[in-house]
Amino acid sequence: MTNVLQLWILPIKNQPKLVSDYEKDLSKQLSPKRSKEFIYSRGCVREVLADFFNIKPLNVPLEAPPGKPPKLKNSLGNISFSHCKDALFIGWSDIKVGVDIERKDRNIKYASLIKRFYCEEEKKVLEKLSKSDQQQKALKYWIIKEAAIKWQEGTITRDLPYWLIREKQNKIYHEKMDILLNTLYRKHSFWSLGIAHNSNNLEIKPIIKLN
Repeated sequence: MTNVLQLWILPIKNQPKLVSDYEKDLSKQLSPKRSKEFIYSRGCVREVLADFFNIKPLNVPLEAPPGKPPKLKNSLGNISFSHCKDALFIGWSDIKVGVDIERKDRNIKYASLIKRFYCEEEKKVLEKLSKSDQQQKALKYWIIKEAAIKWQEGTITRDLPYWLIREKQNKIYHEKMDILLNTLYRKHSFWSLGIAHNSNNLEIKPIIKLN
């Protein structure tokens, strides 16, 4: 059986998006910055899925409270989304999926990240690289791990150290929960993208970039 994954990238703008009254109420409990991010991301998800399913944005059965994994009701598939400072990355599939996005040029404190969260096997791979390559690889690992955590519906503090990259096989493994996932890593325009899923036959549709 072939599974399908559709991806969208939307550059973040200040224009308001259409959301439900419940989502408006939830946004009022957040800080001004988080409230704006919350409204914009949920509105964008509603917008792209409304076009995808040919329904109205407010009829998209999205449930995505702050800090909770997003869900689609009415058997409309699975949704995951992630944002960085200038873009929102959305993935829809008929199977469970996790996605993550970061700027390709994001400057991370990779040395402390590696020391704190990465396993010995990963450290051995990273320590053989130059500083610039090490930073890029550490960012790649981070993005893939975040995508896996979203698939798992876990948390960074609890689960990040247990997700182990098996880069040559394009896999990631949770050593505590005994979960093995397939991974995809892509660079698209200004961004690096991570995807985690458990399908052995996944058809990835072209990335739709909306201006």
